[in-house]
Amino acid sequence: MELHTPARPLDVASVLPQAAMRAETVRLHPRPGSPTCRESSVGGPLLWPADEPWPVCAADHTDVPGEPQPPTAYLPVAQIFTADVPSLPAPSGRDVVQVLWCPYEHDREYEVGPLPVVRWRDSTTIDRVAARLPASLAVPADHVPRPCVVHPERAVGYPGMDELVDSLPAAEQARMWERLEEWEDETGRNYQGHLADAPGIKLGGHPGWTQPPAWPDCPGCDRRMSHLITVLPVVRTDRPAQRFRTAATILALPTLRR
Repeated sequence: MELHTPARPLDVASVLPQAAMRAETVRLHPRPGSPTCRESSVGGPLLWPADEPWPVCAADHTDVPGEPQPPTAYLPVAQIFTADVPSLPAPSGRDVVQVLWCPYEHDREYEVGPLPVVRWRDSTTIDRVAARLPASLAVPADHVPRPCVVHPERAVGYPGMDELVDSLPAAEQARMWERLEEWEDETGRNYQGHLADAPGIKLGGHPGWTQPPAWPDCPGCDRRMSHLITVLPVVRTDRPAQRFRTAATILALPTLRR
């Protein structure tokens, strides 16, 4: 199956030269299926070493009232092999990234949402695979990805409105807001909806911020983290005019090297 991102209705850089901060992204286009642990997937089984403990979350969860909950097993969110996405920024000697999260809400400095963990692995060294995911109590259904096969596609994304404006010198920011509003009034189009970051579950590119950009710093080296993956629970297909943006919860994960 080949899935493609529709062309934008115009050349972004020709209309808004300041928006030329184009960045390549890889849209995963997940579709329900039965992936194996040795395939790239969303919500599928992971190539997890049999002798490595499965991660569990012992934090207090903001969306669980009443008695404290026992540790909750992290859930698979995505597993991507470099063979399927050669542009994946894998550390040397690693060929697969695994993203998991605790499906409960966690109140952190820069966001509220599931708590992620990332593992980079060398798949050629894993012979014995964990038999199954540890059982957990009932968890929020909205944060449990369905097993899906993926159809990676390279696409181009542009920064969201807040990120675009914040990238300019302070003296130019007010004028940029005016220019965006004028362009939207003239064309009847919406920059955030029609032109900005590509939607869906994607690797790299510009995050689809639902708030002003809030890049976290690495607690180990104090450098700003980079965007690894964005997870959207749904991509709207009933509004083809708004091809490049959908309203949904977004999670931005840093590129953690292990």
